[in-house]
Amino acid sequence: MEEKQKHNHLEKAFKEYYLFLTNMAYKVLGDISQAEDCVQDVFIKIWNKKDKLKIDKELKSYLTRSVINACYDHLSSKKMRLSKSFTQNDQNSLDTENQVRLTELQIKLELALERLPKQCRLIFSLSRFQGMSGKEIAEYLQVSKKTVDNQIGIALKKLREDLSDYISLSCFPANFVKLLSL
Repeated sequence: MEEKQKHNHLEKAFKEYYLFLTNMAYKVLGDISQAEDCVQDVFIKIWNKKDKLKIDKELKSYLTRSVINACYDHLSSKKMRLSKSFTQNDQNSLDTENQVRLTELQIKLELALERLPKQCRLIFSLSRFQGMSGKEIAEYLQVSKKTVDNQIGIALKKLREDLSDYISLSCFPANFVKLLSL
């Protein structure tokens, strides 16, 4: 009977929150298919851990945080990384030496982003790569706008430090300048 009860609760939660969670994930990822996949993955993980899982807070908050984390994990994957930061024109207009420097810069930026704390990295990625405003990020992550601003400031400071050798280079593209500016 307990198994059936858990199944019914999860099915009810899925029906009640699926659209909300998918819309939230879509706004973060910008792709409905990826958003649906993230939400479904969260429910599958919950189902697989149903015997061990204890949700101490409100279910909607738990699901929201889980989907945000799933979106973050998706954004962190190799296929999503930094490819949106450069246009094809930027790449084509560079000579070979500058292309090598630009590739080095991309690698350095990826490594610098990886070193940021998880929430800091997520907030920065939502801001810079997904174009979300501080207010939108605060609402989706259920944190204050001040927290968002502080985390972006921390990320910018650390990224500028890590990339200081590259910032002065002539091949430093406008997209990177925008990325590292307030």
